[in-house]
Amino acid sequence: MVKRDDIMWAAGFLEGEGCFQSTRNTALITATQVQESPLLKLNSVFGGKIRFFSRRNPSGCVTNYYRWELYGAAAVGMMMTLFSLMSPKRRSAIETAIHRWRNAPGQRRNATDGRFLPKEVIA
Repeated sequence: MVKRDDIMWAAGFLEGEGCFQSTRNTALITATQVQESPLLKLNSVFGGKIRFFSRRNPSGCVTNYYRWELYGAAAVGMMMTLFSLMSPKRRSAIETAIHRWRNAPGQRRNATDGRFLPKEVIA
């Protein structure tokens, strides 16, 4: 079970550093940081994946950074958990991501559990 303090910390962290969105057929939450430690905390509490990136800018300097990603039903569940703690701007992004995820082309999601269900099962 996730602790209340972890939810509050995640809400504050993702308010400033998070991105709530949906792509083609999935919802996702991401956070990008130069320091890996806050992303390790997110990952240990909520799951997901941490990726490492290295980028060279035009002047030749290398920037290393990490990105935490949480996809699908797990991301939607976290979005709904954090919703009441977020700013109006983040709430709007969450609403848009969940709406797009639920209405992905060619498939429907059961609003109670997030599973893919064919349209004919729900209709």
